[in-house]
Amino acid sequence: MDCIDRISRRYRGELLLHPPYRGKRDGRVPEKLYAILCISDGISETMRLPDTHQRAEVGWILYPHQMILEWTEFYAANYGTEGAVFADDGADGAYCIRPGGTVACIGGAEDREAPVADTLWDFFGSDTGF
Repeated sequence: MDCIDRISRRYRGELLLHPPYRGKRDGRVPEKLYAILCISDGISETMRLPDTHQRAEVGWILYPHQMILEWTEFYAANYGTEGAVFADDGADGAYCIRPGGTVACIGGAEDREAPVADTLWDFFGSDTGF
């Protein structure tokens, strides 16, 4: 099972894949994230609208490449964060994969950090992620 399958299971299939990232790899995004982005440049959560049962996008499960670069730069410049910011918790926390591969949740307003998972794989299957 790959990470996208794992995410799909967690969201009971309520996700939307996007066209793959085909741009340059410059080392600012970890290879584990590139492996996903090269299949889908970002993954959106979806839900069924109660009145029409049509699918609607709710938010990002995994940011697209450009957003990863933008948020990583923002957190590095403003909070000294090391690693790539790839998602958020829907409140004020951002998820970051550290250079060593661990995942942490960083709260910008309170300048707090909490370890979330030992690996990206664990994060996508954990109850603490998302």
